[in-house]
Amino acid sequence: AWRSLNEVVVRAYSDGRVETLGETTGAWVNERALILTTVRTDQLRFRAKGLQSDLSALRDGLSGVIVAAGAQDAAASVPMTGALEIGLGADAASRTIDLMLLPETLAPWARPGVTAQLEIQLDGDTASELAIPMAAVRQAGLNAVFFRRTPKDPAEVIRIEGDFGPNDGRYISVLSGLRDGDEVVLDGSFQLMLATSGTQQEGGHFHADGTFHEDGH
Repeated sequence: AWRSLNEVVVRAYSDGRVETLGETTGAWVNERALILTTVRTDQLRFRAKGLQSDLSALRDGLSGVIVAAGAQDAAASVPMTGALEIGLGADAASRTIDLMLLPETLAPWARPGVTAQLEIQLDGDTASELAIPMAAVRQAGLNAVFFRRTPKDPAEVIRIEGDFGPNDGRYISVLSGLRDGDEVVLDGSFQLMLATSGTQQEGGHFHADGTFHEDGH
C-alpha cells in the first residue's frame, strides 16, 4: 500500500495554524519523520530572563504585566497581565533564570517571537510612584526636563525640570512636579525643549507651539 500512497492526511483535534513543514513534496519519509508542526496562537506563553540575584524577591503567583517594547501607538501598547511562574532551569553563564507568564487575555500585538518586557509586582510594593515614558524626558544642558499640559488649558504646556527616581529603561519615576491625571507631552517634546531653551521655568507658561507667556495671560 505504501507504494501507491501519494498523500498523508493529518487530522487536527483543535484549532491552530501550521507553523513549519518538515518535508518537501515528493520526499521519502519514514514513520518517525516530522511532517509538520502546528501552533495554538490563542495559548501563547511569555518567557523572560530574570537575574538570579533577584530570586529571593520572586515567587510563583506574583502579579506580572507584559508590555510591548518600543510601542508607538495605542494598539501596540495594550498590556497583558497574568501570574508569574519561575522556570526550573537557570543559566550559570549569564546568571539568569527563566520567568514565564501565561496572559489572561491576549493583546492584538501578541505574536510568537515578539519582543516585550515583563514587569513584576513584588511583595511589599505598596508605595506607588508616578512614572512617565523616558522618551518624554529631554536633556537641556545639565538638567533633564519634561513638559506637562496645563489642566485648565490643554493647549498650554509647562516646562518642568525633572526630579526623577529609578527607571527600567522604558519608564522613569517622577518624584515631584507631577500629579495623578496630569498629561505629559511625548510627541513634540524635543521641539518644545529647543524652543524653550534659555527661558525660566517659574513666572509663566508655554503654549504647545513653544511660545512663552508670563502669568496673568
